[in-house]
Amino acid sequence: MTANPDSAPCWLLLAESSAISPPSPHDWLTPSEQRRLQQLGAVRRQQSFLYGHYLLRLALSEYLGGTPLQWQVEQRDSGRLWLSNDGYQHIGVSLSHSGDWFACAIAVGPVGVDIEQIKPRAALADMVESYGSPALQQRWQVLPEVQRLREWYRWWCCYESGVKQQGRGIDLAEFGKMRLLLVATDGGEASAASRLEKAASFHHSGSICWSLRFDHLMLAVTTASACRLFAPRWLSGRQKLPDPEGTSADSERWLLILE
Repeated sequence: MTANPDSAPCWLLLAESSAISPPSPHDWLTPSEQRRLQQLGAVRRQQSFLYGHYLLRLALSEYLGGTPLQWQVEQRDSGRLWLSNDGYQHIGVSLSHSGDWFACAIAVGPVGVDIEQIKPRAALADMVESYGSPALQQRWQVLPEVQRLREWYRWWCCYESGVKQQGRGIDLAEFGKMRLLLVATDGGEASAASRLEKAASFHHSGSICWSLRFDHLMLAVTTASACRLFAPRWLSGRQKLPDPEGTSADSERWLLILE
């Protein structure tokens, strides 16, 4: 069943590389994708590019119908993706990958997604001190040691998904000024959407960022729509999603403010 894009939420698809089999040859890529692929020198980077861009086409066929190879995905020099199919330029798409995991998001209007493997980082405290906003540094001081790594990744994923939604690159000075305001961690979709709408009205530059915590992954999506993680039929039995961290499988909703 495909979605009605005018009323559907943002769809988020999470998949392992083992569940994705891009067709060869790669003539299904658009000219702008072909150019981008050729710019990636390392074979592993080229492979990740192909897996992600084919995953996006699989997701589009689930979300909007048609076959995967009917969808024309273009990539600007900035890295931003867009659809060139007639009548679908208002649909926003975004891709991210980390290790063997890939994430894609589809929504009406601009959308950004980022996924990161949660793994130890050298001199993390120095990174927070050097690049973290005052709000992050204050949060950092009161967190137990075991939670600090995840908090860093949450802030980073929310930030990167936010700049992807806006179609621009990373600026560490901007990251050092950003704020995250928790809106909700539970509740029904309708009530959560209502709270988000009210929260977003507090600041004209605020965006809604949805974060999902897993045992070894952090994922964030910035979009104007409610966000829903979905598992299409072709993924059934081919992978097992990592267990969500904590007791709630629901996402957290944040007001992301970039100044």
